[in-house]
Order: sequence, then C-alpha cells, then structure tokens
Amino acid sequence: VRMELVGGQVEYQPPMSTHSDQRSVQEMVYNWLLKTIKHCQLIPRIVNDSRTYAEIMLSDDKVKALIDNIQTVMIRNDDKCRALNHQFAQFAHLWQEDAYESFTSFILGRGTPSYLQHPGMRPSRVKPAPSGSLSQTPVTTSRSESIQSNVIGTSIALNTNAERVFLTPVHLENANKDRTPTLEEFDRRIGLYSSLHHELSEMENVERIGWLQIDLKPILQVILTHASRWIFVFIEYLTLQCNTALHDLETFMLSTEPDIEHLILTLSQMRADEAVTPDIYMGLIHLFNRVTNTQEDFESKFGAVKKTVALLHRYHYTIEKEEFFRACPSRWSNLRAKVVLAKQRIGPKMQMKSEEISQDLKHFQKQCQAVREDFARSEVFLRSCSYQRATELLEEYTERSLELQEASTNLVELQDLLDANIVDFTCLSDLKEDLVTLRKLWDLTKVTMAQVDEWKEVPWPDVSVSEVAAQISKFLVVFGALPAVSHKWDVYR
Repeated sequence: VRMELVGGQVEYQPPMSTHSDQRSVQEMVYNWLLKTIKHCQLIPRIVNDSRTYAEIMLSDDKVKALIDNIQTVMIRNDDKCRALNHQFAQFAHLWQEDAYESFTSFILGRGTPSYLQHPGMRPSRVKPAPSGSLSQTPVTTSRSESIQSNVIGTSIALNTNAERVFLTPVHLENANKDRTPTLEEFDRRIGLYSSLHHELSEMENVERIGWLQIDLKPILQVILTHASRWIFVFIEYLTLQCNTALHDLETFMLSTEPDIEHLILTLSQMRADEAVTPDIYMGLIHLFNRVTNTQEDFESKFGAVKKTVALLHRYHYTIEKEEFFRACPSRWSNLRAKVVLAKQRIGPKMQMKSEEISQDLKHFQKQCQAVREDFARSEVFLRSCSYQRATELLEEYTERSLELQEASTNLVELQDLLDANIVDFTCLSDLKEDLVTLRKLWDLTKVTMAQVDEWKEVPWPDVSVSEVAAQISKFLVVFGALPAVSHKWDVYR
C-alpha cells in the first residue's frame, strides 16, 4: 500500500477506508475470500449431497471464525493506519501554509504563525544556537505611538540594531526595523525546519502494519521537498542580504580606490614648493568624507554580514560573494591606509594655504557661536512660551543647525589637515542634542498640561485621588528620564 499526499490530504493507495470511491483494501480482501469460496463451486461433490462445497464452507463455524478474524485484523490495521496519519499531521503546515506568505509575516514581525502555536510542534524541535555563535536577543518593548513612550524610548543594543537595519527589507512598504527579526530568530526558525527535515529523512521508507506493508517513500519525498522549500525561503533571504551588502561595499571600494591612488600619484609628482590647487584638496576632502561616512556603515553592516555568513555556514550554505567577503577586511584596511597616506602627503602642502583656510574656519566659528548664543537667548527655553511658538522656533533652529552641519562637512577635514584647533565642531552636536531634547520636553509638557486641563473639568466628588497620583508619578518618571541638561531649563522647572 502506497502512502501519498493527494490534494493536501494524506491518503493510501489503494485506500484503507470503505467510504472511498475506489476499491479499498478491506473490499479487495473480502472479494479475495469470496472468490476463494466461489472456486469451491467448481469442484463436483463425490458424495451424494445437494449442497456445494461453497455452501458447506460458508456454513462451517471454523471458516466463519477465520473470516471474522481476518476482518477484525483489517479493522485493527485500519486503526493503526489512522494513527500513522496523525504522525504525519504534525507536518501538515509544511504543505498547507504558503512558505513565502509566512516568511513575509515573519520579516514584518507580525507574530508567531498558528502552526508554531500547535501543541504538536514540540519546543524540543527548535534547536538552540550554540553558545557564542550568535548574540542573545534582548527583550524589547514594542513601540507606542504616544508621546510619552517616544520620550522614554526603548534601549536596544547597538549590535542588535545593526542586525535589524541589515535585515530589514527595503522592498516592503510596511517594513519596520524595530520589528524586524534578529539573526537569533532567523536561526531558531531555520533550525526548526532543519530539524523537521532531519526527522523526516530519518524515517524508514516502509512501515509494516500487521500483514500490510506501507510504502512511505512517495509521501516522504513530497514532504521533504516542502520542508526544503521552507528552509530555502529563509536561507535565500539571508544570502540575498549578504550579497547585496557586499556588492555595495565592493562597488564603493572599486570606485574609491582608483581616485585615492590617482591623488596620491598627483601629490607625489608635485614639487615641494608647489601649492595644491583647490581642485586637488577639495577632491581629496570629498574622498575623505566618502570614506569617513562609509566607515561606520561598513563596520555595522560588515559585522552583521559576518554573523549572517557564520549562520549560513552552520547550515552548510555559502554566499556568492564568499571570496570578496574573506578579502573585505584587508581591502578596507588598505583603503584606510591609502587615505592616511594621502593625508600625510597633502598635509605639508596645505600649510601653504593655512592662512586662507584659517580665515574660513574662523568665519565658520563665528557663525556657530552666533547661532548658539541666539538659541540660548531664545524664549523657547521659557515656560511662558506657547507650544505653537516653541514649535516654530524649534523648526527654525533645526533648519539653521542642519545648514551648519552641512557646511561643516568639508571644514572638519580641512582643519584636520592643518592640524589646527580653530573650530570646536562639538558645539554642533550639542546644539542638535539640545534641539531634540527640547522637542521631547515640549511634547511631554503639552501632554501633561492637556491631562491637567482634563482633570480640572472633573467634579471634585468624581476625582480619583489614587489615579491622579499614579499618573503624576508616571509623568515624574518620564520627565526625570530626560537628559540632565534639560533640568536647568525654565520650561522643565
């Protein structure tokens, strides 16, 4: 008897049940018995008796007992076959659920699928990651849309955040990196399907139930194919993310390395007393900025790629960019070394332009100082300022801050090349942080005052002192979580 998967249902060929439109095993056996008995009609009686051998056999108690015993065995075998059906039912999600739809829900962080919540899916099947192979997934709270939750925020480990940024799909509109699964969760899901695949592959191709031999090979081949597809969906995504990230890094290196080498060659061919032209040093600064801006992205992204490749290797998969992946750290180090060499070559020549550049830096320092002083005198720090006016001022100073940040990009490198300390660029980051903190503070103040106004409308007999006290305690916690610098501002006090 062959066990097959037909139309999403586990069936036997020939069927075991008598309710099928095909001849069942029970019917076939019963027909065999009847044919055997009918054959007796063909044998003539020697003794003068009107009854045939067939009639004698059908009336014989021993024959009746044997037929009843055979039918009892068939019914018992049918019950055992039903139990075998239940054994395969625990794998039903592999062919009943759509692997790609399930993965889309997984990558969007839409909760645990129904089949994983089924009691048949034993937790023991989910293989834990080996110690030290992957970072532990931190427990994080879900984002709330309320202003209070935005002020408090959720503490997420930098490496986990980098993983989620790396794993977040850019082609899905509803993707949210805060809900994107971590590599630890990928590992658990792939481990589950790998365990199911292993469990299926270890099953015997033949199951003997009484005098029935059940051929399991047809159904095992189909279910193994489904299990492989589930594994492939997750592996394919991780492989694609790795190859895409490495392709971007390789493209950046291939476009940047020749430019740096050309600049180094140009600088080495210049006379000692020859000053660099604006085209040369601005081109070099643009290169410096490109490398600097890519540095942080490279470190976080490559770290995530490295962990992902290690995960893929654990399941015996490789990536297309495997060769570049192994060479990437040394190539990046060489690129950084060339940047340092270019800085060393251009440094002495930049001294010839030191007076001109110093004037630009001093002018920029005055601009920064003016904005900082103007901001410090602003009414946005005063409690008497309205929320609407505060919002307008914050928008204005945020725009001015962004303009200064953009203008500082090249000046940072110029000052570094001069080995000077004319502009304190940290003032820009301080300004940015103060603007962010002020916006949080004003948003929280608005929520708090709205709550107070709501309480004022409640008649005294209906006021729940305990609820008011609890809410005030929550507000105090949220206010206290703001940076210490804000505690000195009038709007905070």
